[in-house]
Amino acid sequence: MAAPPQLRALLVVVNALLRKRRYHAALAVLKGFRNGAVYGAKIRAPHALVMTFLFRNGSLQEKLWAILQATYIHSWNLARFVFTYKGLRALQSCIQGKTYPAHAFLAAFLGGILVFGENNNINSQMRQAKLFKRVNHFSKITEAGSHRVGGHLTPKACFYVRPPFGWARGLFRYSQNWHSDRISPGTVNCQSG
Repeated sequence: MAAPPQLRALLVVVNALLRKRRYHAALAVLKGFRNGAVYGAKIRAPHALVMTFLFRNGSLQEKLWAILQATYIHSWNLARFVFTYKGLRALQSCIQGKTYPAHAFLAAFLGGILVFGENNNINSQMRQAKLFKRVNHFSKITEAGSHRVGGHLTPKACFYVRPPFGWARGLFRYSQNWHSDRISPGTVNCQSG
């Protein structure tokens, strides 16, 4: 079945618009926004589903609302970040005539402040995941080295020591009710089952 002539004409116009180089930056910003939203939903929804049903109390409706809310916040934050990042990169390129490596750093830094500066559970988890990825990457770089150099622990050894120490410290503080307001709700729910 062939498409109606109006739809074919619309597709011809849209494709011609997409091929014009002058709209490339604006379209990249919009595509980035969409991709950030889709990726955020793909990543957060399964995680929120599992974590909510494992560790959250409440009715089915409350759990489903929590899953939708976490997915929405994550997706919205990633979409805004990519939109800001790509928009600032395009603006810097337009102003200076070409791109420089510092543009990426500056755009990401400003986007991070604007989007991830708010202190909420989703942003906190995203920052922790980013930090873990950096630590993990650093440990892989130094994996060929020995565990001790001059009596000091190398990053490889630190990679193996840091997580258990972090868990031990956190759960010790939890068991002693130290700074219970600073312990993540996920840890509290996990331990108070």
